[in-house]
Amino acid sequence: MKILSTFLLVFALLFVSCSSSKDSARGVKTVKGRVFVVGNSPFTRMALQTDSTTVYLLDCSDEIRKQLSSHQGKFAEVSYEDTVQTPQGKTLKVIEATLIPGKQ
Repeated sequence: MKILSTFLLVFALLFVSCSSSKDSARGVKTVKGRVFVVGNSPFTRMALQTDSTTVYLLDCSDEIRKQLSSHQGKFAEVSYEDTVQTPQGKTLKVIEATLIPGKQ
């Protein structure tokens, strides 16, 4: 009985130590903020303002851009995998964007 308990404990510890989140393994990070558009037409870009001074440009797919542009001024949580410094500012490589309901 003691051998079986020890084996199960070791197996469980091995299983738990080898498991990880798919997002954390890919290096996915999230940030929350207010969505808005910067620039003049036809050179507009989506952006996310996280506080009074921090603004990130968003490099995202057309689908995400369309979703966010129709909800300007709303809060969203953006999942991104990389940050790139461009002449215009920090740009996030967006994977996914989710609107935060009820927050103004």
